[in-house]
Formats: sequence, C-alpha cells, structure tokens
Amino acid sequence: MAIFKGNSGSVSIGGNTSCEIASWTCTINYDRPDMTPINSLWKQTGLGLSSGSGSVESYVWLGATSANFNISLIATNGKTITGVAQLTAATLSVPSDAIITYKYDFIFSGPVIIS
Repeated sequence: MAIFKGNSGSVSIGGNTSCEIASWTCTINYDRPDMTPINSLWKQTGLGLSSGSGSVESYVWLGATSANFNISLIATNGKTITGVAQLTAATLSVPSDAIITYKYDFIFSGPVIIS
C-alpha cells in the first residue's frame, strides 16, 4: 500500500478545471494473491490487481456528479498522481470560523499514473 498526501492539484470535469485543491490524500492498494503451492514451508504471493482511492478537500462545490472525472494531484514529495476517478461521497462542512469546505471521496476507475 502506498499513501500520498498533498495540498495542491486540480479536479477536471469535462476538460475544464473545476476547482483548486486545499488538501488531499490518496491510497494505492496492491492485491497480492496467495500463490503458495501445497506442501510449501514458505508463503508465496503473486501480482494482483491494483486500486486507488482518496479524498479531496476544496473551497468550491463541484456538485454530486456520478460521472467519471479527471484528477491530478501533486504530492508533498513532488510526485504527481493522475487518473480518472468516480465520486463516492460529497460532504459539506461549515465550522464556527465560517470557512466552508467540501470534501469529496473518490475511487480511481482505471489505471493510476504516478510520475
């Protein structure tokens, strides 16, 4: 599992940048299926499917879209994570300081490119 976080990047719906990102987290999971032969004394694993999910916090409401959207995230270590994502939840937060934020949870739909 790889965990990335940052405070910059953008979300693009329909080719237009819809919001600048205040903060975000992203987790990439790597499935490792058990490939241990019978009578083996040591466990062996193979390469399985990978998946990614995360959340984005913004000051702009994107709307609760069910469509795929492009996402590009810049991690604090300089890596860029890009891919096509699907929204799984959208949350509005209005704390006492009146700075309204929106949190979007997403899953990647297809390959995740880390460069």
